[in-house]
Amino acid sequence: MEQIINRKPARRMAEIPAEVLTTLEAGLVPSLNLVEYLATNQLALLKNTAGQLQIPNETVSTAENLLSASSKLTATVYSKTIAQALHTTLSGAELKTIYLNAQSHSSDFVRCWLAEAVGRATFYTLEEKLTLLESAADDPHFGVREMAWIGLRNHIIEELNKSITLFQPWVLDERASIRRFASEITRPRGVWCAHITHLKENPATALPLLEPLKSDSSLYVRNSVANWLNDASKTQPQWVEDVCARWLAESNTKETAYIVKRALRTLSKN
Repeated sequence: MEQIINRKPARRMAEIPAEVLTTLEAGLVPSLNLVEYLATNQLALLKNTAGQLQIPNETVSTAENLLSASSKLTATVYSKTIAQALHTTLSGAELKTIYLNAQSHSSDFVRCWLAEAVGRATFYTLEEKLTLLESAADDPHFGVREMAWIGLRNHIIEELNKSITLFQPWVLDERASIRRFASEITRPRGVWCAHITHLKENPATALPLLEPLKSDSSLYVRNSVANWLNDASKTQPQWVEDVCARWLAESNTKETAYIVKRALRTLSKN
C-alpha cells in the first residue's frame, strides 16, 4: 500500500497499473492527476464504499439507473449523477451526517460527490451550505474544492446579493483556499458552469469581494481575481480598465501589477 500511496502518477490511462485502479476504486487512495481521475470507475467506487459510508441501497440503485439512461458518460457526468442521487434520495439530516463523516475520507471522489450534493441540495439554506462547505472549500485536493463551488453556484446566482454579503468575511480569511473560493464562485462567466448575467452587466456589485484581494499574497487567489476581471472585461471593458487603473494607483505592489496584467489580457489583444 505504501508503494501505491507514494506512486508517480501515470501520464496515460494505459500506463496505470491494475493494482492502482483497484485501490482507487476501493476508495483507499486519492487520485493524483486528471489521468487517474478519468480512468477511475466511479460507479464501482460508489458500490465499494456505500456500506462504509452508510449510503443506502436506494441511492446506489438511483445512481446506477440514472447513469444507465445517460447518453454521454464522461467522468464529470458520473460525478454529477452520483451527487444527484445523493441529494435526491437522502434527507437533509442523512446527507449532512454522511458528508460530515466523510470529510477525511481517503478518496477525493467521495468528498467531491458529497460536496457537490450539499451544494445542489434544495433543503439547506445558503447559510447552512456555507457552514457545511467551508471544509470542502479548504480541502487539500483541488478537485474537491472545485466541485464544492460548482455545486453551490446555482444557489449563489439565486441569492446573489446575500451571497456577496456572506462571502465578505471569506475574502479576509487567512486561508488562501477560502479567499479564492469566494472569488471563483462569483466569476461572471466561470468555467464549466452557468454565467451570472447580473455580474456580467453589473460587475461593480462584487467589488466588496474583489477589493480586499487586489494585492493578495497567494498566486492561487491572484489568478482567480485576474480571471474574474477578465470575465467582466468581455461585457464591461471600460469598467475593468477603470478598476485596474485605480488599483495600480492605490497599490504599488508586484501582486497588484500581476493581477492587472492578467485581467487585461483579453483587452490587450484587441
